[in-house]
Amino acid sequence: MIIFCASDAGPAEYLCIVANSIKTPFVCVSTEISKPTFDKYSLPSLDFNEDHFNDEVSLVICGSTLENDSAEFKFFAWANQESITSILAIDHWTNFDLRIKNFKKRTFPNQIWVNDKWSKQVLQEMGVEDNLIKVVGNPVLEKIKQIKSNPSTYFSEVIFISEEMKSAEIDLKPSYGYDEFEVLDSLLENKPTDLVLYIKPHPSELKDKYQAYLKESNNVRFLDIDKENLPLSSCYIGMNSILLLELAMQGRKVYSYRPNSKNEFIGNQLEMTYKLKDNELIELMNTRKHLNFKINYPEFKDSLKRILAQIKLYH
Repeated sequence: MIIFCASDAGPAEYLCIVANSIKTPFVCVSTEISKPTFDKYSLPSLDFNEDHFNDEVSLVICGSTLENDSAEFKFFAWANQESITSILAIDHWTNFDLRIKNFKKRTFPNQIWVNDKWSKQVLQEMGVEDNLIKVVGNPVLEKIKQIKSNPSTYFSEVIFISEEMKSAEIDLKPSYGYDEFEVLDSLLENKPTDLVLYIKPHPSELKDKYQAYLKESNNVRFLDIDKENLPLSSCYIGMNSILLLELAMQGRKVYSYRPNSKNEFIGNQLEMTYKLKDNELIELMNTRKHLNFKINYPEFKDSLKRILAQIKLYH
């Protein structure tokens, strides 16, 4: 039996595609955040329970997470103790240091799945052994199709793609130089009053997190819809979220705004997103006209086939 475990929505979608493609018996372990994704793929999922630690389990496959006390790390620790093969699937291009730092204090999984050669090189430079890293692609990103019509030159609304960078559990500002509140404050400071700004939260963020910002007089609104339903003609501004890359792969013009950043966003490095400077933010907001830049489209091929080939090695 295989254990699939994901605390976050992104890794959950990745693992759902894999789970729905195998014949081996499996159990999906979720959280309040990831359960809706498992439900969307018609996969029953359970809360973490130590009863899952049993003799029937022969393989553990978990998504990556930034939470040190997550179910994923509990499964990895147990699998290592019982000499059961474990695999970490990193569906992102971001926060690699945070995703593997806790493994440095323990034992790495038997395999780490990554999107591409760039990701593998980054992990190698961080000291991860070459034989542990497998380039398998990404079945979620491979499904993304480019929008047939080109995005409009002008826009009438801005959508801020948020993510959890500062909360009671996490504070990434010392490492990154900014957080979601600082970025949102900058957007609002430079936004004309009549330009509507929507806040699109990450699934892990609490719904009341931005309540103080939702002022009708300033045209700030909450956008609680699935990513598949996001409008085509909006201006998208975010920080590090993989959703920025997904939107860019559809052919939308996407901006990464990271004031006082201490590192580079992979979307900018891959030329999928545009690194927005302060003066360009002001121009963008006031002209409501997209900046002129070319979008690069990374290609994925046979991701699921490569993943299933790795699983077959253990079954």
